Amino acid sequence: MKIMLLGLGLALPYSIGESEDRSAAQLLLNPEHSRCCGIYHRISDKGPDQPTTPPPASETPRDRLCVRNSDSTRYFFAVETIEGGRHTEYLSPGEELCTSGNPGATGTVSVFESPDVLEGCSRRIPIGQREEMLRYVDFDRCFWTSNT
Repeated sequence: MKIMLLGLGLALPYSIGESEDRSAAQLLLNPEHSRCCGIYHRISDKGPDQPTTPPPASETPRDRLCVRNSDSTRYFFAVETIEGGRHTEYLSPGEELCTSGNPGATGTVSVFESPDVLEGCSRRIPIGQREEMLRYVDFDRCFWTSNT
């Protein structure tokens, strides 16, 4: 896992909360960094050839907004909340991008063929849920777990 400050590419000091299951571990930022906005992490403990299996949507923390690439192709994804801004990254099949937000609020997850393409697909979902993009189709016709 990595934690980065968006736009600067800086790795911030952190520790993993005590847990035998790394997927359930909580990331703890040092106090001086915990108030920064634009912090996100990409969940991937395994190499690129072994996609990560995240916990089921019912186990997504209440303050997280996540999108997962369940297509067989690498695409450019974005997660966006009012509080945290917009975070983007290419995701290979099985990878996930998350950001933090206020429980009860909504956010937007999006996917594009590349950062230069204006048209893609997006879904509004509540903070505390994970949306999976199952298949990419141009002009906002993607297959998502919430619309299939």
